[in-house]
Amino acid sequence: MKYSKLLIVLVLSCTFLLSKGNNLLITNITVNQATSIVGFDIKWDNSWRVSGPGTPYNWDAVWIFVKFRKCSDPVTVDFTHGTISTTIGDHTIPADLQAVKSDGSATGIDAAPNNLGIMLRRSAVGLYPTSSAATVALNVTNLFPAVDGDLDVRVYGIEMVYIPQGDFAAGDGTNPAVVADYKFQVSATDPSFVLITDESAKVIYDGANITVPASFPKGHDAFHTMKYEITQFQYAEFLNTLAGAAANNRYSSAYTNYFRNRLKGPGTYPTSFSSDRPHRAQNYLSWDDVAAYLDWSCLRPMSELEFEKSCRGPLAPVLSECAWGNSTWTGIPAAGISGAEDGTEYATTGNVHAYVAAFTSGDGLMGTNAPLYTYVYGPVRSGMFAGNPANTTRSTTGASYYGVMELSGNVWEWCQKAATGSTFDRTLGNGVLDATGASDVATWPTAIGNIIVRGGSWATYGAAAICLQVSNRRFSLLGNWNGSTTWSPSATFYENIAANYNTYRARYFGGRGVR
Repeated sequence: MKYSKLLIVLVLSCTFLLSKGNNLLITNITVNQATSIVGFDIKWDNSWRVSGPGTPYNWDAVWIFVKFRKCSDPVTVDFTHGTISTTIGDHTIPADLQAVKSDGSATGIDAAPNNLGIMLRRSAVGLYPTSSAATVALNVTNLFPAVDGDLDVRVYGIEMVYIPQGDFAAGDGTNPAVVADYKFQVSATDPSFVLITDESAKVIYDGANITVPASFPKGHDAFHTMKYEITQFQYAEFLNTLAGAAANNRYSSAYTNYFRNRLKGPGTYPTSFSSDRPHRAQNYLSWDDVAAYLDWSCLRPMSELEFEKSCRGPLAPVLSECAWGNSTWTGIPAAGISGAEDGTEYATTGNVHAYVAAFTSGDGLMGTNAPLYTYVYGPVRSGMFAGNPANTTRSTTGASYYGVMELSGNVWEWCQKAATGSTFDRTLGNGVLDATGASDVATWPTAIGNIIVRGGSWATYGAAAICLQVSNRRFSLLGNWNGSTTWSPSATFYENIAANYNTYRARYFGGRGVR
């Protein structure tokens, strides 16, 4: 399960650009405006589809979507998001791949209005360490006709992991008298974990009784989640499709070259934004940034209950466990990065990126605008621990029960908080943002009381043993966004973001989405 980033290939009559990923590759784009067909070759490695005793019955997949714009249009014109025919016969899909609906319930394309992409998985059960390129042709029903002139057509792919329907535990049974971590539990007097057996409304205790509405995604129903955290490449390509003002609202040059953030721009069309270390997880993402990226890619935010399901699956919870199923962790030491950071680097020691020491290894592209003592800290590439050939277990790779990477460590991940009266539901993004570059999905919360970060980050310092835990919910309380000293043993990574959480870009915050 080595890292693959979102891959974009531009194929158009007016210009051409190829960006190559580590494992996921989309190439040889063809566009037939007369028949509304967009074709391409796709390949990705370290893929799987498993079923049987001792396996989680799941698979990895690639979520593919198309955006286009007239070549004659100025860069101030937004891209149109492609609508995919829901008739399978309208597409050409090779025999070794098949389209699957987002909930995994059947093969096919999601029904309108969610037919804004296609989820492709392996058609047969097996493990696929390497694969050959397969040719796919999609009927994009709203593709502009030839009379409109040449098109700038962009094809994207995001690696996903299927999380099947089923019961799971929320919380791990920690006694609240031991540590005030606000994990889910049955009641004020019963610290037992909560068993989620369906999607009905739930009363759960987290320091107080909360009533989670039936519409709130509780993780029992099936979904796909991003295999990796949003990377610097993915975020740059998102920015490259936004009109000028919108892109400026989703990016600030003030953070370039700080804490291993190499995202930079604006430059020259069609690659106005870029990163020379595209494999690294993107930090400095506010809640608004993550919500916009997920709306643009037709995904949605992950609920914090889905986060716990993605980590532990149906297994009984282990006290204080991290995403890999136990509480044992080893961070990357100063000299622990193998070689140049070109997408093939891996950690020679460790199974999680939670601060241990300032890096003296890697290639030095860690930032140049900050003093030495700060720019040697920051996130590493997504999937880094699975890249070590000696790491073959869930515990050594840091993988979740289902094979999702870095759910503990690297960057904190924005999630939807389980809260009384939450409006959050399964509404997916529609690929279109408002004029300011912000998400416009009405049911996605905009109040900090309904948003939380989970999983810990590279900057958890001495509190890593707490922050990395699957069930830790210290940020469920508003006061704990403000530098609270109650988070023992260290609160040095706190910053006051309660008043401007939606726009504040912290060096340790990132995210991922689900569908």
